Amino acid sequence: TENKKNLINTFSPRFHKKLEISQDIYDQAKKIVEMLASIDWTKPGIEDFVLDGVMEPFRIILQAIFLIKLNFDSLLKEQKEICLKLEESENRYKQLFNNVVDFLFVHNLEGEFIDINSAWENVGYTKEDIPNLTLWDIIPERFHSEIDDYLKKIKKKGSAHEITRFKSKDGKQIFVEYKNILVKSKHNDIVYGCARDITYRLRLEKQLKFNEQRYRSIMEASPDPILLLNSDGLVVYVNDAFCNVMGYSEEEVVGKQMFFLKQKDNIAFLHQAKTQGNITGYEVIGTKKDGRDVYLSISSSKMITEDALEEYVIILRDETQRILAEREVKKYNEHLEELVEKRTEELIRSEERYRTIIETIEDGYFEVNLKGRVISCNNALLKIVGYSREELLGLSYRDVTDEDNVQKIFETFNKVYNTGKPVKSIEWEITTKDGKKKYLENSVTLMRDDNGEPIGFRGILRDITERKEMEKNFFRGCHKNCVNPF
Repeated sequence: TENKKNLINTFSPRFHKKLEISQDIYDQAKKIVEMLASIDWTKPGIEDFVLDGVMEPFRIILQAIFLIKLNFDSLLKEQKEICLKLEESENRYKQLFNNVVDFLFVHNLEGEFIDINSAWENVGYTKEDIPNLTLWDIIPERFHSEIDDYLKKIKKKGSAHEITRFKSKDGKQIFVEYKNILVKSKHNDIVYGCARDITYRLRLEKQLKFNEQRYRSIMEASPDPILLLNSDGLVVYVNDAFCNVMGYSEEEVVGKQMFFLKQKDNIAFLHQAKTQGNITGYEVIGTKKDGRDVYLSISSSKMITEDALEEYVIILRDETQRILAEREVKKYNEHLEELVEKRTEELIRSEERYRTIIETIEDGYFEVNLKGRVISCNNALLKIVGYSREELLGLSYRDVTDEDNVQKIFETFNKVYNTGKPVKSIEWEITTKDGKKKYLENSVTLMRDDNGEPIGFRGILRDITERKEMEKNFFRGCHKNCVNPF
């Protein structure tokens, strides 16, 4: 309508007088203009309809107009196709934006949110919150000072990649790792960001770290030598007990094969460990640094690391004293057969009884709080003390020892608490549930919480009762029969 008015007003009488156009020319031109203004230029075939019967020179003018219209129609068609593609692209972007599980967001350099995806609903925020939502709303108050640093950093560097905390709408806090970039334009600068909830990952890492420290403390406190081998059979860790028993330093062993064993024994053991996984009581002869032979009983367990690689936990037990003692007992029994034939059967039974006790010894593990009450133990400890797990948990060491040993245990715990250093090879005497006395060789270390504060003690104990009894009976028999065992 506006175009029609403009075209017709062009031929107003005032314009006519100004150009001094004749009345006939004016009337003809006005008819042409009115005709052009009345045409529906979007109608198909309009070109043929308009040109039919039109005389020169107006026919040439109309042909030029139709040529311009053809170009405009082509441009409009291309524009429409581009708009459709842009709309499809925008729809795909919106679907991707809203279906991503990570927190996606857009904010300006004042920290005001422009857009968020649907993942924010998991922490209570929706798109209706956007007009009033800022970085200060989602960051806990005690970390507000970090927001200004973040905005300065992203203005200067154009990107930011950090770990921080988000606050949900109900006040709960989660850890997130975000990666944001700054996109600059003529009108304004916009920050596009992506944040991922890593609360569970951090909690898992913390638990893994605690477990690693816990088991490392157990290995360090163990009186038995412990090694870790990688899948190639190379040593990656040894505890202090290994260095004490074998005489080698950590630097001399780590990164090498178990050279302290004979090569054929090492190859055979590794093959069995890789094929069977867990091995118990594999006996070999090792060589200490000073050249002396040592009788070893090897137990191993296969585990899979975080990198899906195999590692082997190797526990060595020095059985030299046991084997030498067995040999001495055997010699002693043979000698007693010559002296006292009547006691042969009794001595054989005694030897078998002692050997059975020695071969079935297992180490016990315990954890107690600062008051000395048991909070955790293994089955081997239950076997040693004779209590069920329900009976033992909550008991104090005072409940299973006499006054002399109570004082000794208290002094041990007190020393570990004050120095923070583990104590090894301390002997205690306890009373089992059925009233029997048992001698235990103990190693104790301090337990700490995440803040490094002492929370209790853990330790490994070995039942050495049979060794003590063997020593008493052996020397009692020698004295009675006037035999010099040496």
